[in-house]
Amino acid sequence: MLHGTIETEFPAYLKDENGAPLAEGRARVSRADRTVTFTADFVPLYPVGTPMQVVRVNGGREIHRFFGQTYLSDKHLLRLVSVEDEVLPGAEEVYCTGLSLPARVTVPAGADPGLLRRLFSGPAKERQYEVTVTSLTRREAEFLLDCRPPLEEGSALHLAFEPATGLPACEARVIRSILFGPTPAYRCALSGLSAEESSALQAYLRQWAQTACKCF
Repeated sequence: MLHGTIETEFPAYLKDENGAPLAEGRARVSRADRTVTFTADFVPLYPVGTPMQVVRVNGGREIHRFFGQTYLSDKHLLRLVSVEDEVLPGAEEVYCTGLSLPARVTVPAGADPGLLRRLFSGPAKERQYEVTVTSLTRREAEFLLDCRPPLEEGSALHLAFEPATGLPACEARVIRSILFGPTPAYRCALSGLSAEESSALQAYLRQWAQTACKCF
């Protein structure tokens, strides 16, 4: 998978209310009861009601901060209640699921590298498909597409979003085919973006993360 969600357990730091680090472990968020549970091999003990922070990290970078008050505390677990949260820059590289962006994929003539295209399609020709992009970062995209023949890993393609999104078109290459499930999905590596286009894409994703990924 190229993404993660807030519903999964994730690497995290435990910090005091001033941001001083206390422990490194893993955490899980419960939106239903507005809690965050932090676990580690050793967790310092704190009285009920102590203000604390749990910070999600990705590759050593802090991407999502949770503030709350201690409710449970033992040597392996600490739970915060009455939690508020702050989505930090970099979160868009993890919380990139849940999108539903209409786009068009164009597969140039001869871009499929393998045997399936030749068996199903005969002579090479350009193919176009309307797709739904469900995950997106500055480097990768995942979209849903049920086509025959299926796209093969290594296939080069052109990905263009609906103009209303303001997202730049780009070149892509299939790096994984996910052909099981109700609708096949394809994971692609993106390329061909200028520095300005890459910045526009990052700005879009950062805004999306700020609005769609905040928990409370």
